[in-house]
Amino acid sequence: MKLIICEGFYDAVFFHEVLKIFGSLDTYLIPDNQMQKLQGIYGNYHFMRDRIRTTIYGDNGRPTVFDWVLRRVISTLRAIPENVDLIVIIDNDGSSYEELFTLTKNKLEEILNDPAIFQKPPIASFTRESITITNQRNGIITKVNLCIVPQSLEVQVRNKAFEQPQYRFSAGERDGLMADDPHRALKFIASKYHDGNEEILIRSAVGWFEEEIWLNDIVKIFT
Repeated sequence: MKLIICEGFYDAVFFHEVLKIFGSLDTYLIPDNQMQKLQGIYGNYHFMRDRIRTTIYGDNGRPTVFDWVLRRVISTLRAIPENVDLIVIIDNDGSSYEELFTLTKNKLEEILNDPAIFQKPPIASFTRESITITNQRNGIITKVNLCIVPQSLEVQVRNKAFEQPQYRFSAGERDGLMADDPHRALKFIASKYHDGNEEILIRSAVGWFEEEIWLNDIVKIFT
């Protein structure tokens, strides 16, 4: 069973499309920070285990993921009687992988040693690529992988859009989009070419990155 945590709506939709392309049809998407829905799915494990093998959840930015989402997710996974691959996908926003991995490690150690969540702290082991959490009560393993998107997905999609022959921008539009917040830039592109439907833009963008090393590295972890 896999649970993929993303920073936001765009990321969750993008990687949902990636999984569709790579043949994962039993994927459930929660792109809009509905933690109660996620907890409800995993709380009904015996119903969902044969129906949903991968869940993608998007929230509201890196601080929210580290300060709130991870705690809720780790707490929820305590009740799941099978091993889980927990994949956390974040934008690097100028930070190195080592810095982000250390942040992830520290947050997880804080959660695992919280007596309000675990009476007996799980055993955690670390490599450069992953964190393995073993519940001492039942032996269930949660393997945590950290995946990095260079800069941010919004920046990546905006920049790639300029290379697509079906999209045409004046010099002024291009300069304005490069100077603007990338979220607003994607809204503009979606309004100009997809009747304002940002999800269509994001899903159609997946194919633009098929040769990108960072995406192929993430796909290897997915599969």
